[in-house]
Amino acid sequence: MAKKRQEKKRYLWADLIRIVAIYCIVFRHNSFFLPHTTLLDYWLLTPYLYTQFGVALFAMLSGALLLGKNESYKTFFGKRSRRL
Repeated sequence: MAKKRQEKKRYLWADLIRIVAIYCIVFRHNSFFLPHTTLLDYWLLTPYLYTQFGVALFAMLSGALLLGKNESYKTFFGKRSRRL
């Protein structure tokens, strides 16, 4: 018998943070095609501002969404290892 899927709660603030983080990462990957005054602008400024900010947002969002959960380590890692 199939298990009934549990409804996941959606958070508007989390979706907005994801949008900003995705924008930062995509902008970084496409920034090579933008006009820069010097090569130094591309190699120093763009990667730091966009990639680091986007990745940090994803990491903080993951932690914030996991804070309220109370489950054992076995359950926690079991759920995530099935996806691999």
